[in-house]
Amino acid sequence: MDELGREGARATVRTRVQARVSGKNYDVNVSAGDTCRTENFDADRCLVLETVDGDASATVPLNVSSDLSLEQEGGGVLLLGVAGSGDREGTATVIDRRLRIGVARDFASSRFGSVTDPTNRPPVAKVDFSPGNPRSSDPVRFSAAESFDPDGSIVTYRWDFDGDGSFDALGRNVSRNLAAGPQRVKLQVVDNEGALTNATAVLRVSGVAYEGDLDDTDEGTGSLEGAISFSVTNEWATDADSSVEITHVAIEPKWDNPTELGHPIENDCGGGAPCPYGSASNDEEVVVDAGFDGGEAEGIGPIDHDPDRDGETEIADSGVIVELDEPVSLFSGESARIWVGAFEDETDLSGREFDLGVRYEVDGKRNSTTFTDVAGSPTIETYRLETGADNEDVEAVIVSDKELDTIRIDLGGGLSGTEDESGVTTTERPDGRYEHRLFLGSLPDGGVAKANLTVAGNDSVPAFETRGSKSINRSFALLDGGYVWSSTADWDNSFAWDGVVHDSVGSRQPDTIRLGYPTSSEFGSSLAGYWHFDGSAEDASGNGLDGTESGVGTGFGVFGTPSYSFGSGDHVEVPGIDGIHSGTSSLSTWIKTSSEGDDRFWVAPGITGVEEAGGGNDIFWGWIDGTGQIGVKAGNDPGAQSPTAVDDGQWHHVVFTYRASDGNSRVFVDGELVGEEWTATGGTTTPFSSIGRIEDTGGTPEYFNGQIDEVRSYDRVLTSDEAEDLAEPNGTIRTGWKNGSTALDASQLSVRYSADIPIATTVNVTVHADTSGDGSIDRTSDTVTLEPGRNSVPVEGFGSFDASRYKLVIDLKTVAPTKTPVVYRIGLAEDS
Repeated sequence: MDELGREGARATVRTRVQARVSGKNYDVNVSAGDTCRTENFDADRCLVLETVDGDASATVPLNVSSDLSLEQEGGGVLLLGVAGSGDREGTATVIDRRLRIGVARDFASSRFGSVTDPTNRPPVAKVDFSPGNPRSSDPVRFSAAESFDPDGSIVTYRWDFDGDGSFDALGRNVSRNLAAGPQRVKLQVVDNEGALTNATAVLRVSGVAYEGDLDDTDEGTGSLEGAISFSVTNEWATDADSSVEITHVAIEPKWDNPTELGHPIENDCGGGAPCPYGSASNDEEVVVDAGFDGGEAEGIGPIDHDPDRDGETEIADSGVIVELDEPVSLFSGESARIWVGAFEDETDLSGREFDLGVRYEVDGKRNSTTFTDVAGSPTIETYRLETGADNEDVEAVIVSDKELDTIRIDLGGGLSGTEDESGVTTTERPDGRYEHRLFLGSLPDGGVAKANLTVAGNDSVPAFETRGSKSINRSFALLDGGYVWSSTADWDNSFAWDGVVHDSVGSRQPDTIRLGYPTSSEFGSSLAGYWHFDGSAEDASGNGLDGTESGVGTGFGVFGTPSYSFGSGDHVEVPGIDGIHSGTSSLSTWIKTSSEGDDRFWVAPGITGVEEAGGGNDIFWGWIDGTGQIGVKAGNDPGAQSPTAVDDGQWHHVVFTYRASDGNSRVFVDGELVGEEWTATGGTTTPFSSIGRIEDTGGTPEYFNGQIDEVRSYDRVLTSDEAEDLAEPNGTIRTGWKNGSTALDASQLSVRYSADIPIATTVNVTVHADTSGDGSIDRTSDTVTLEPGRNSVPVEGFGSFDASRYKLVIDLKTVAPTKTPVVYRIGLAEDS
């Protein structure tokens, strides 16, 4: 048409276009100037398609040299014409062409790509993802399966998950864990002629993660009744607007009730039946207990439904959404337990399926987490593959909250066949979890081991992670040579420990590394007691001050381990603790409380100490006043206090110091010195022996209300730097040298690993090489970050050389004190 115009002819092309694009009305115009200059082309004139609301547009270059016109004939028909000078005569056939407009799933993100061959049509990129409401705790599966090339084939699929312009994965289908919040995932497809097209999926990832622990419970039920409970955790980063606010809970039982139109449910708390978590205030059918601290719940909600109008409260077959009387706040890393009951005539809800969810607000926006699970199903907390000391035998390790009686693992790679529960060895750990070990086979010549956990169940109820078609895949390459760190001896030979542990304390294992406190003093020989409260009140320092629990509960603590929950009447009896804290000493611990105390220190709750009724021979460690401020003092004199409250429901690290010679007292909160005062000298001679309360010689102790974890006592005054170190949740370990029989090409190195890396935690690794063999560091790599869900990352920055002597610097980091990465094994290998 353009050629005819240049030759003086008048020519037209009639084209028919669709009525709507991406579900919206649109305009098509011919434009010129800046409108036709984009990142992909610079044309004198262009065709602009734009939706009427301006939310989406596309621009196409027009490479014509003649005068151009565009007319609308109605019915979706456009007439595109050129008008020459009229010198050429003749008749041309009217051409009626259908306009092709490429619109991807999201019109706003569909842009024409670069085309190297003007006769080649670019591919069409389409992104799909599942689940439709993704959660930060679960991988999101992305698919480009619906992408196509109209005149060839797609040869490359590239994915950018973080918007930095570089591509993070290749493949038609990929999976990735994404952080909570709005996310933009870019797909780029390239065809066999080199043309490329981009498409972007915009999704919002929920940061309130279901913990996979739906259970039937007798809590708060009478005879012939049952209830369920489950928990959720706020996994939004700490830069979210202070907290999430849970406002609604959704419940839909998935079984039919043959005798009722719905599922009868009523909380008879106070009417003869027990009350959930022991408080008469929890008198509705939905109870939300933030922090697992029991007592009066932070939120309750009634189920005011009677679908069959028989005068009974019921959940309809289609489910119900319950609004809470008060929004329940969860700060980053905090959890809440949700109770629903009591279901009438349902004494055992184990094996029953539910659709459940929570609706919440964060940063002023509404979001939700929904899931389907079976009550009473076990939860797989860890599934990993390990090798023996010979690096040949492969063993599966499954850690769950209930003992598994049914297991099936399908093998692949260098292994073959199927293994089941008949060969499993089960051990109950101190934290109450069950560890199952199952030998899978041997790979004496190295290779790749693959193991797909397809069945895991307890009492015929499948685990949440293996219910239906779900399974857990694990694989790793067995490393040849001597460049592997995986045993207790390997970590024993490491040095420069700082905030990283490997031992048998609580649920910790000696052949793994994780964040935590050591059993010995970080600052010399001053550690006088260490109570980790990880399922035990033992004194892990070895000083013999083991405690005895009295009424305490358990909750989620720091560093991914349990903690003790305290309330009225709850404490840990520790004979001999007054031998440390009657005089000069320091106390370090993590606390979480939502309760204020009392301005009268002699009736205020605290962590440990004693009140001499009617006298001044007393001491108060971690006492909390009526505004929630925390402090330490001796006698009747004022002492150091924090200027701000700590009763905000968040975890805080606190350190208290007291020097008996001059009465100097100090308070550190989250590593910062926030209060200093000179209180009474001389300490106290009044005996006391508790953690979780301030004793009283008059017989009325005051109890701490909240959670306490990782209590450490020192027999001297800690410095400000030492208090700051104790509050720092990150850590570093430097391994010893590994000498291999075969030198590795540094330019082809990769770090291979088996690790759990939760959301909000990272593991960074730097590799050192000794090329001269004299024990000194000659070359250092760039720092690489281990990615969750993978088992290998390339080492960069070394250049090309061979070496047979390497060691690692491993940094473990977390933005939430309740979480820690765990490294089971790590090594170096050449990538072929």
